[in-house]
Amino acid sequence: MSEIDTLYQTYQPFLFSIAYRMLGSVTDAEDAVQDLFLNFTPDLNQINGCGFCLDMHTKDARAIGETEQRIYCLSAWRETPFYSEKERAVLELTEAVTAISEDAVPDGVYENVRTYFDETQYIDLVTMIITINGWNRLALSAQLLPEDYEAQAVK
Repeated sequence: MSEIDTLYQTYQPFLFSIAYRMLGSVTDAEDAVQDLFLNFTPDLNQINGCGFCLDMHTKDARAIGETEQRIYCLSAWRETPFYSEKERAVLELTEAVTAISEDAVPDGVYENVRTYFDETQYIDLVTMIITINGWNRLALSAQLLPEDYEAQAVK
């Protein structure tokens, strides 16, 4: 067993207890906001380079009715006509929060998102972005690889 495997096995219960508490923020979010965001978690996984989460979330997106075309084009959302202005606002916020150290969340991104979402919904979106970023970092740190994940029935 490698050193990373030993560390992972030792701290797995602690890490996952924290991660599952974070996941509660996703499940507590308003349904409409949650559904919209879950379609775009593959984009966040691509930004972070998390193959394990990308595999899981693309399967989940398909299971809730997302099209192959929109999944494949997520990383090029600015150059494609497949996303509404509201969806583009969520994607832009996702990128800004994920790369927060580069430029924080620019005022224009915040203002654009707020044209579609109230303050509570905005906080829900940011909390979900932070949660998925945390899961990406956990999976990458534990060197998890894509496996035979099957999407769960949604709602």
